[in-house]
Amino acid sequence: MRQSLIGALLLGGICASVYSVGHAAPPASAKAADKSKTPAKMLTKEDMKLPEGSADYSKMLAHATNYKNGLITFEKLKQIVVAEKLPPHSLGCGYLMIPVPMPPPGIPFTPGLMPKDWQHTIGEVAMGLFVGQLTQAEYDRLHEAAHRDQPGFPNCGKPKR
Repeated sequence: MRQSLIGALLLGGICASVYSVGHAAPPASAKAADKSKTPAKMLTKEDMKLPEGSADYSKMLAHATNYKNGLITFEKLKQIVVAEKLPPHSLGCGYLMIPVPMPPPGIPFTPGLMPKDWQHTIGEVAMGLFVGQLTQAEYDRLHEAAHRDQPGFPNCGKPKR
């Protein structure tokens, strides 16, 4: 029994190591352990590293990361997003959710690269989704809080024909 327990613990540790090497995010149990070791600090836009050539969404990314790290509540994040008064994208908010094709071979894919025309729009919040700091459901709730009164919601800002 004792050997089985020790073996299971060792195997669990090995699996967790392999998982974290092959994946972007460690298991939730590892995150919880990391948080208890070092107190997390509130991140600011200066702490965010965006890919070269990206438009700036570092402020919204810092807020989304603080939420994901448990430093602010979803309600606080929602208040921040609403207070920013980010308008719809000029092609409509639905445009932000259109999947982009992978680039041709030899061209690197950088999911954190935000197009310049998304800056100063709700696209800055959408980038939190695309870089893994928000879920689709969380983004949808933030979008609704920010734009529910916009004509055409959820594809608010859609150009007239």
